[in-house]
Order: sequence, then C-alpha cells, then structure tokens
Amino acid sequence: MIRGGGYNFPSKVYAIDSESGTEMWSFLTQNWIWGAPAIGPDGTVYVGSEDTSLYALDGMTGTLKWSFAAGDSIWGSPTVGPDGTVYFGSWDGFIYAIDHATGDAKWSYDTMSLVICSPAIGTDGTVYAGDMSGNIIAIDGATGEDKWVYVMGLPGSDQVWGSPAIGSDGTVYIGGWNSGKLFALDGATGAKKWEYNTGSGIWTCPAIGADGTVYVGSYYNGKLTALDGATGAFKWAFSATAGSYMAGSPAIGADGTVYAGEAVMKDPPLSASKVYALDGETGAVRWEYLVGDRVESSPAIGADGTVYIGSKDGNVYAFGE
Repeated sequence: MIRGGGYNFPSKVYAIDSESGTEMWSFLTQNWIWGAPAIGPDGTVYVGSEDTSLYALDGMTGTLKWSFAAGDSIWGSPTVGPDGTVYFGSWDGFIYAIDHATGDAKWSYDTMSLVICSPAIGTDGTVYAGDMSGNIIAIDGATGEDKWVYVMGLPGSDQVWGSPAIGSDGTVYIGGWNSGKLFALDGATGAKKWEYNTGSGIWTCPAIGADGTVYVGSYYNGKLTALDGATGAFKWAFSATAGSYMAGSPAIGADGTVYAGEAVMKDPPLSASKVYALDGETGAVRWEYLVGDRVESSPAIGADGTVYIGSKDGNVYAFGE
C-alpha cells in the first residue's frame, strides 16, 4: 500500500542561487518529498518522493533525465557511490542500487521490513542501512549480497529512522528510535563496540567531527549530545528550548562549529524555533537565530562555509561564517 492515505500532495524540488537566494528552477513531483536531494559527480540531482519514484534531474536545468518506480513511498535521501550508483530504501522493504546513466536497477535487497533511512557507503563500497524492525544491514555494494546483520535488542523491539554515519576507522554509528540508544558497530564484522542511551528516540543521522567526536540529536528531550567516538564516553549535552524536539541531523563546520535546528512543539505562530551554532568542544552557544516555525531539516554547509537550512515557515536561510 502506498503511504499517504490515498492523498496526493504535489511537492517541488528547488534549485536556488547560493549568492542571491533566487530560484533557478523547480521540478514538480506528485507527492511529498521527505528526504534531501543528493548530487552525483556529474551534477545530476537525485530525489525520492512519496509518489514512489526516484527522480534524476539535470542539475543545470531541472529537466527530468529518468525516473525509477519503487514499490512504495521513498522517505529517505538517496546516496551516490563513487562510481555514480544511486542507493536508496523504500517503504516496500527493499534497498535498491540504480545505474546512474540508465535508471535501471542493478540489484535490490529485501529487508522484509520498511526502510525509512538513507543508506551510507563505506570506503570499500559496503552499503549500510537500517530497517523498521531494528536490523542494521551491511550489503556488498557491487553484488547486493549481505555481509552481516546486527539486531538492536530483541528482534522487532527497535526501529531505525535515522541514517548511519561512518567514522574514519570504518565504525558505523546508528541510532534506535524505541531504545533511544546510539550504537557503534565494527564496519567489517558488525560487532558492537559500545552503546549510549540518549534518553529519547533518535530520529536523525549522527555527525562526526574531525577528532572523532560523535554528535547526535534525540527527539522528544530536545538534546544534542557529544560522545567520544572510540569509547562512547559522554562529553557534553546541549538542551534546546523547552518543549522542542530534534528532527534534523547536526552539521559540522571546518572550524568544528556544530550547527543544528530545533522544532518547538506548538501551533504556529507560537512554534517559532531557533537555529544554533555550538562550540564543538564545549557545547556552548556561539550564536542562535530565531525563525518563524519548526526546523525539521538538516543544515548543509557550502564550500565557503555558508550554512543553509530550511524551516516550516517556508523559507530557506543562509548564514555566513
């Protein structure tokens, strides 16, 4: 069954000039877009929709190159491999590998559960993803064969909403929704290195600093926690506005600043929320900016250090260094 209760909410992908904020082009899909677009080495833009399609768009013009129809909604962002292969998961339970030139499937892997998160790709081409039964799966990116499966707790007792992050040593960091735990797994074997309970469900992907610090947001308690990537030891936690939740992943600037947005759980116009810049070593607030509504998206950082983030007030914001 396609998600959305039978309703269609046409949505657009936008290309925006980074200097002026003016629209360059837009592309209309037939239903909601939940995940961020991904950009291939040749500038092609890939985006999934709740209308079940993965779209490949010309990055300069927004013209459709091809589309691939999955068996159900696509909520996560696609991920592009070094050779251009596009990986994504769907509510139909499959993780797909798509040829970037033709839009044809190279392989599909049946998790036998729903896949919400975006896959992550290791340096050796291994594809990592989680499903809504609490399974973490490592898949050979070339063949689609699984390498290992790690189960969070008892089978079916946890869910994976947020995407994995991969450290420089190959460690896979991924959060559980029901448990509120962040898991660190050996990327080669799937063996657990450590776990840390954040106290609330993890909706998002962790971010990893240059020194190996892992930053993760937890949902209902509105916290951003910094952990030692090697040991899982607690470093600090930042609490956002009371009554807010963390729905977007943090991003880390070149100087170690951690950027994150909050979503205040009130009805507009009372749901005005903040974007934060935090000191990566201490969690101290460097600056904060109030926007008109909830921030449920993740920040993106340009090559010049500009931070871009969207809000439910309908605006995309750009912040300088």
